Amino acid sequence: MNIEITTPLTAGVQLKNWRKKNRLSQLDASLGIGVSSRHLSFVENGRSKPSRELILMMCDHYDVPLRERNRILDAAGYKEVYSQQDFWGPEMAHLREVFGFVLEQHNPFAAVALDGAWDILLANKSWQNFMRFFFDGDVLPENARTNKMRFMFHPDGMSKYIKNWEELGPELVRQIRGSASDSNSEKAKALMEEISQYPTFPKITTADYMMYEPKLMVPFSIQKDDLRMNMFCVRLVFNAAKDVHLNEFRIETYLPADAETKELIQAFEKVV
Repeated sequence: MNIEITTPLTAGVQLKNWRKKNRLSQLDASLGIGVSSRHLSFVENGRSKPSRELILMMCDHYDVPLRERNRILDAAGYKEVYSQQDFWGPEMAHLREVFGFVLEQHNPFAAVALDGAWDILLANKSWQNFMRFFFDGDVLPENARTNKMRFMFHPDGMSKYIKNWEELGPELVRQIRGSASDSNSEKAKALMEEISQYPTFPKITTADYMMYEPKLMVPFSIQKDDLRMNMFCVRLVFNAAKDVHLNEFRIETYLPADAETKELIQAFEKVV
């Protein structure tokens, strides 16, 4: 029996990978960071141990997610800098109140707060009304009700009501692949693997992704019986946050893409 042994990447190799991901040459990166290209090369190949300050400077220049910054610091033998507070812990109580207040301001339009693995942490009243209208029963599993991507891709979920799923599905795949890659979260990777097994998962090749030109906005059209709405999503992120979980936190609001949908939503909220 062959046992595959994986060696953790050194800090230098991880920094090199992030430089390449940003499509920067060693010369360009060294000029931006303020060190010689020779020293940068020594850091990347392990001939020189970078200081804690240099690692943070390089991570800033490469726009490395906080979760990965901690991983690089740990690989270099330094203590992690960025906290990972439990969203439901007492330290986050005030922020939970603030986020709840922000969500309610989006009524009558549905809004949710998500973590880095797309779990729905908080939702406003309009989202609850939306869920009751489309899924007032036990058909949709609970874990699909509490995770945006499961909610969208599950065969009994939202995909069956979205008329332009062929257009929206690939964009959602791009989003979840990006979150699984950027955060390097095992939870996000497991979610991606699960969703890829659903029959609603788009059959897209790597070549298709390379040729895919992202649109400014991908609206989606929802229809149930005679009710039809055209929507688009606006996302609020917290890139200035210095906590890993809060940095991955996002608020999504689902807004009407035309005047008819806006009037329909406003009328719907008055009778629910």
